[in-house]
Amino acid sequence: MSTLAERLRAALAATLLGLAVATVQAQTASAPAFPGIGRAALPAEVAAWDTDVRPDFKGLPAGSGTVAQGMVVWEGKCESCHGIFGESNSVFTPLIGGTTAADVRSGRAARLTDEGFPGRTTLMKLATLSTLWDYIYRAMPWNAPRSLSVDETYAVTAYMLNLGRIVPDDFSLSHRNMAQTQALLPNRKGMSTDHGMWPGRSLGNGGRADVRAAAGMKDCAVPAKVTSFLPEHARCSRQPGPAAAAGGRAARHGHHACGCCNAVGRGGHRPRGSRAGAGAAAQLLDLPWRGQPRRRALVERSGTQVRRPR
Repeated sequence: MSTLAERLRAALAATLLGLAVATVQAQTASAPAFPGIGRAALPAEVAAWDTDVRPDFKGLPAGSGTVAQGMVVWEGKCESCHGIFGESNSVFTPLIGGTTAADVRSGRAARLTDEGFPGRTTLMKLATLSTLWDYIYRAMPWNAPRSLSVDETYAVTAYMLNLGRIVPDDFSLSHRNMAQTQALLPNRKGMSTDHGMWPGRSLGNGGRADVRAAAGMKDCAVPAKVTSFLPEHARCSRQPGPAAAAGGRAARHGHHACGCCNAVGRGGHRPRGSRAGAGAAAQLLDLPWRGQPRRRALVERSGTQVRRPR
């Protein structure tokens, strides 16, 4: 049987051990995970960047915006890059066009498989409305990303859908009707999840691989051939311009074909491009300006041609 003194010594040792462990744990908890590199983010800081919206609309903030409100935002912050009707300028690809009422009913954009159609617009490819809303909110406008409010993002999204003849002029988009509006997208059935590239077991086909071939490429004699080349319409059919031939700025930079490809004029300067092709582009892409008062008035004032922003 231990004496009282031995029991006291054992209790004291246990207490000291407990205090030492608690001290080490406290020091470990307060120590940064990466010493000398910043600090742990605060919950409010994480929430400020946690703005992504999933296809099931998880993360979608409350708000709303009308087509009319979206037109005002579009003219002030979107039109310079994406055009009055979403036809875009010479840098960006068109956002609107190429979809029909039949596509809205079927959920598949028929012109995606039409090799003769000149281009693939955003609305032709869009399968989930959350993708469009999320990208506009966090990345647009290009020169001031994340400057749009939640309501402005709803409004611009509604305006784009109106340009594509998907929703009427008096439509209001909100977090309450996003799912119903997505059911109107012309290519809502154009995305497949039946593959193994989705993470986890709850999405897609459960993680099964798409390719199950027993044998791959082996002892294959593949003849070498040109598989990529410049199409005929893009080839230079005339000699270098006068500036290049005379050793102007284009020649100094080594661009001997600038006279053909970039329309280099006298002194090596490139003339400003013409806007004459805007009307033809609108006809090819079937841009949806007809029947809407403001846009019809713009077109009438410009001589029945789509006007590009200056």
